[in-house]
Amino acid sequence: MSASEPPELPEPEVEYRRPAWVEPPADLVPGIVPVELILARTPERAIGLTGIRAYPTGFGCTLHMRLREVIPGEQSNFGAFNMFGDGVDPAGEFADYFLRVGVGFADGRKATNLDHRRDLDEGPAPDPPTLWLVRWEGYDRLAWEVDVWVYGLPPPGPLAFVVEWPARHIPESRVEIDAGLVLAAAARAAPIWPDQPRR
Repeated sequence: MSASEPPELPEPEVEYRRPAWVEPPADLVPGIVPVELILARTPERAIGLTGIRAYPTGFGCTLHMRLREVIPGEQSNFGAFNMFGDGVDPAGEFADYFLRVGVGFADGRKATNLDHRRDLDEGPAPDPPTLWLVRWEGYDRLAWEVDVWVYGLPPPGPLAFVVEWPARHIPESRVEIDAGLVLAAAARAAPIWPDQPRR
């Protein structure tokens, strides 16, 4: 290369973005459905749900898991055994230790955290809905939070949230809201950079 030639520039890096069915879009502010639901409650434990965050591709929410008092052996991850479903057959020996979280749409479609494939980022898009538990955080010995992402918007009608945790004595419990609230919130999702094309 002569001194008069411009230096060769490296190839631009290809920006990797996880697929829409794995996590919510990063370039939108979601529309919010201000809900506060108790999904399940026993004398010792409770699971609540708040703050539905809706996008054109799906919706998220936060599960709030609470203990009334310290229970020996249950202070790490609310006693969940491998709650994300990796590495152990959900129908196998440890099935009762899996926290089961699900949604049900008015047209009969449903999704749970135990029925998705493990290769999250590979292959074609799954048929919606799919449900992922995307974040787990404990901030007190009696309190934990789990973020849920549901790929796909529900049709009009009732939208059901279902939880079950046999090993923690939480039977299958179901609460419904009007899916129209989620659809209206998804329509309000706002682009952060309106002049930039969506990816």
